[in-house]
Amino acid sequence: MTGLDRAAREVHLAANFDDEGREVTLPRSVSYDTLVIAIGSITNDFGTPGVAEYAVPLETAAQAERFNRRVVNACIRAQTQKGPVGSGQLHIAIIGAGATGTELAAELHRTLREVVAYGLDRIDPARDIRIVLIEAAERVLPGLPERISKAARRLLDGMGVEVCTGARVTEVGADGLALGDGTFIASELVVWAAGVRAPVCCKTSTASRSTASTSWSSSRHCRPRATPTFLRSATALPAPAAASSPPCRRGRRPLTRRLPI
Repeated sequence: MTGLDRAAREVHLAANFDDEGREVTLPRSVSYDTLVIAIGSITNDFGTPGVAEYAVPLETAAQAERFNRRVVNACIRAQTQKGPVGSGQLHIAIIGAGATGTELAAELHRTLREVVAYGLDRIDPARDIRIVLIEAAERVLPGLPERISKAARRLLDGMGVEVCTGARVTEVGADGLALGDGTFIASELVVWAAGVRAPVCCKTSTASRSTASTSWSSSRHCRPRATPTFLRSATALPAPAAASSPPCRRGRRPLTRRLPI
């Protein structure tokens, strides 16, 4: 998306190219009756030291594939190395026990055992594999009703997933992470699923902006905590009152409240 003409009710789109650089579609405009724009979100590390360098986010398919390769390679490394499985090896720490982190912990419990079953007989899942789920709130799935949170916690405990609630991560390193109470959790892999924030899309293009066209990349329409002006106009809905938009805890942005579309 390169621009929006509200008077003509048209969205301007850039050309599309394939992996070889060949043009697939020309620059074009698409008309609309009602326009809904979902700008998505990106990982919010809250400025925690070491997250960008050592933690794995799961925003894109490429990042998920990278994580998959690291998990499989960690198992193969443990199988083929000369010595026994070391401290922290085959340990995975997942930071953030929302829907993403909780589901990932459960899936990894099953997946790792399936990987080990393919002839990796030097690895004992019960002894060598450790999955730790860390949450700053007092329970897993803090955004859902408490009964669902309790049920999920029982399932995780039954699987053997270690759950640390009320725990704040202060730093992530190459060999694990540190908590606010001074505890260090050794882990070969750290996954960051603790929060999201609005993407940065603030390259202002004055050439493409006119009285009838609002640039998609205009910085004044990309403030994380305000509904974009052109979005309010396109959806013909009033902006949410300031009182209905309290600051989000731990950076989780309730997007349906920010953009009441």
